[in-house]
Amino acid sequence: RSAQNDHAALPLWMEAFRTGLDDDNLVHAADSASLMGDELLGAEFRTLQLRLHGPSPRILMRRARSWGALGRNDLAGADLEAASRLAPKNVDVIFERGAFASASGDNTLAAQRYREALALDPGHYYASLALAELQVWTLGQSAEAVPVLEAALKRQPGDAHLLYVLADAYAVVDDPRAKATAEAYLAAI
Repeated sequence: RSAQNDHAALPLWMEAFRTGLDDDNLVHAADSASLMGDELLGAEFRTLQLRLHGPSPRILMRRARSWGALGRNDLAGADLEAASRLAPKNVDVIFERGAFASASGDNTLAAQRYREALALDPGHYYASLALAELQVWTLGQSAEAVPVLEAALKRQPGDAHLLYVLADAYAVVDDPRAKATAEAYLAAI
């Protein structure tokens, strides 16, 4: 960590200890540290949360994100596995495991995790978008992405990101709606 980040984080530590280290203050301190670019401090605050309050899928997921940002995929993966053991049917845990698999380069596993999340919550925006992006831009499954994107757009009409990915998917499969969808995207941004 840089001395500048340590100096900037000092008030967060002091505030957390002054307020009694309750969960909300630790969450705020950890999130603030991460936003300042000090993922290590964020991970340390979350470790303290786990020690004080016991295992929590939410805290484990947040700490996994910090570890991932630090390039510590071993620790990120371990935290996500622990979160999954605590809450095997938690859609957000499953989604995070998909995002981790994607970031680690295992796009097939990532797509599987996103499908699992969508099976539990068909309206999960981020799982829909992440699955469709993988299908269109990485896995060469644009035709499979079209119904996922169309369903997501029914729930989020006019969403620019969904329109962008859908326009690409339509273009790849030579769907005549590609141009109109691209124009809708441009109008939405």
